[in-house]
Amino acid sequence: PHPFNDYGDDFDLHYSEFEFAGAGKVFKNYNRFGDFFSAIKGKKGVDFACGGGGKSVFLALNGASEMYGIDLNEGFIKQAKEFASFKGVADKCHFFVDNAMGSNLPDNYFDFVVFNDAIEHIPSTTRALNEAMRVLKPGGKVYINFEGYYYFFGHHLWDVLPIPWLHLFTTEKFRIALYKEAVKEFSNGDKRVAFRISKDESGREHISYLNRITISKFEKVLRRFEEDGVFKVVHLYHSTFNKKIFKLLAKIPILREMFLSTVYAVLEKSKN
Repeated sequence: PHPFNDYGDDFDLHYSEFEFAGAGKVFKNYNRFGDFFSAIKGKKGVDFACGGGGKSVFLALNGASEMYGIDLNEGFIKQAKEFASFKGVADKCHFFVDNAMGSNLPDNYFDFVVFNDAIEHIPSTTRALNEAMRVLKPGGKVYINFEGYYYFFGHHLWDVLPIPWLHLFTTEKFRIALYKEAVKEFSNGDKRVAFRISKDESGREHISYLNRITISKFEKVLRRFEEDGVFKVVHLYHSTFNKKIFKLLAKIPILREMFLSTVYAVLEKSKN
């Protein structure tokens, strides 16, 4: 179930509990590169595009000495603060409305940065990674996990349109119309639309909270940063669906983006 649908039609697009419930599984995936929770123990971290703060709170309860979270959505930041208080870690968690491409966070302050299902929502991947490098201490780590745009639910409309690869065979204009029609049955339908859809300067509607980053584009961005000596890619892992047929399809170049599921990357800021 999508988190928007877990709390009743009129609930204010709640994310915190959903994020918290899935955090253990998400961060355990980094254990393939070493013990993640030992790596963050006693460290200061920041969660970029933190949503409802569920994963930030989880990290504060599982080793991090301090967690900061930033997001542009005021409603999510309000939820995050309330959730931290509910879980008893308000003293360790600090949430702010701020921009992951240029924040008010201090330079060289954090030991690690988390982009959990966030890179695909921030307009510029390059600017977001530059900002992560700015706030990180030399040698600090960045943990990234996301699904590429051609992932089967890469359209991110699955709260009401659970149709695999819908964005591959429809236009954006059609998806917007279909989504607006589908959310009419919900009393918070207008909030769902406002969360996902905006108008550009010419007045054209577009799905504004996706940057359409593909796995290939992401890897190109990483290579440019490495070549410039900004950071090194410590680990890069692509997961696939469990079915054998999907694993085979993911090895075919033209189908790779469709049948890989989640990308996990660990970056380390240069010490120079």
